[in-house]
Amino acid sequence: MLEQTGPLVTSSANHPGKPGSVTIREAIDYFDGRVDFYVDGGDLSGRAPSTIIKITDSGSIEIIREGAVKLST
Repeated sequence: MLEQTGPLVTSSANHPGKPGSVTIREAIDYFDGRVDFYVDGGDLSGRAPSTIIKITDSGSIEIIREGAVKLST
């Protein structure tokens, strides 16, 4: 897919500051036709959100949101 689309950047299926969707049905309802393609990962209730990092111009890593993957800088 990435060969066709180029790089993709995404985190959880939610808008910043809003609760994430935990099922594909919630995600479809949440985005109301604005997303063209979904991958059903099953029911994600109780799972930690994704970890989001930023790699700065100097190459250091900044943790934006710590989630399922624990990192130390």
